[in-house]
Amino acid sequence: NIALDLQNQGKTEKAMKVFQHAVALDPSHADILTAFGEFLEWHVKDIVKADHLYHVALEHSPEHGRALENRQRTGPIVEEIDQ
Repeated sequence: NIALDLQNQGKTEKAMKVFQHAVALDPSHADILTAFGEFLEWHVKDIVKADHLYHVALEHSPEHGRALENRQRTGPIVEEIDQ
């Protein structure tokens, strides 16, 4: 995955563009949505957008393991932020 390689090289802006492009090409691909969510959560520190992407991934693939695990972690945090 090019975006993950860029992320690992510390090229955050380029990775962001690649992830955005990948989601635009296939907005229902649970693996892409989850990986982009993880990128946003850990590298951009945007837990709200990350949680949204995990949610969307689960809408398309309800048993996606990583998305489920991530959503269980981020969901309560985002709910607390929204209060």
